Amino acid sequence: MEVKFQCQPGAPGQPLLLVDYNFFRKTWKEGEIPCGSDSTYFEIKAGSKIFKIPSDSSLKGDDAAKVREIAEFIKELVPQKIWSEMQAMQQDFEHSYDE
Repeated sequence: MEVKFQCQPGAPGQPLLLVDYNFFRKTWKEGEIPCGSDSTYFEIKAGSKIFKIPSDSSLKGDDAAKVREIAEFIKELVPQKIWSEMQAMQQDFEHSYDE
């Protein structure tokens, strides 16, 4: 799924946390990904650069908390109808896996 939003420099709001939280970097405090944990990640495009933000379950300390906070903000941008459709697809997959 791709969610796009634009933020103008100096505009108020949550996207400025991306700068405050230093999301425009290549390295993160990563640990081992627990077996069975969420492996969702997101990417941020700034100009011509793309920054991959790892799943919070693979991060340590304050990096994990910061990623969780921004991920929740991004999830709120996606209409509930899409989340419902995705959940239904996930349930269908899980039921077919058990067969």
